[in-house]
Amino acid sequence: RDLITEGFFSMCRNPNYLGEVLIYGSLAAMTNSHWPWVADGLMWTLIFWPNMVRKDASMSRYGAKWEAYCKEVPMFLPNAWRVLR
Repeated sequence: RDLITEGFFSMCRNPNYLGEVLIYGSLAAMTNSHWPWVADGLMWTLIFWPNMVRKDASMSRYGAKWEAYCKEVPMFLPNAWRVLR
């Protein structure tokens, strides 16, 4: 298996987590309470972020190819210039 660097992965290294954050943030925005935002913030910082860091560490097995990819593509928020191209 090779490193996937095309499609959504050419703009963001973790598009799955970005999608989940957008979904849960949208659901929280529809409520009239701050508690969903608190729960989302805890989930994002205690579950999502550590998992992204762990995944990045495990992907280092791809060596120089991974290092070049990390320099080019952000971990979480897409690079606006890449999205607009």
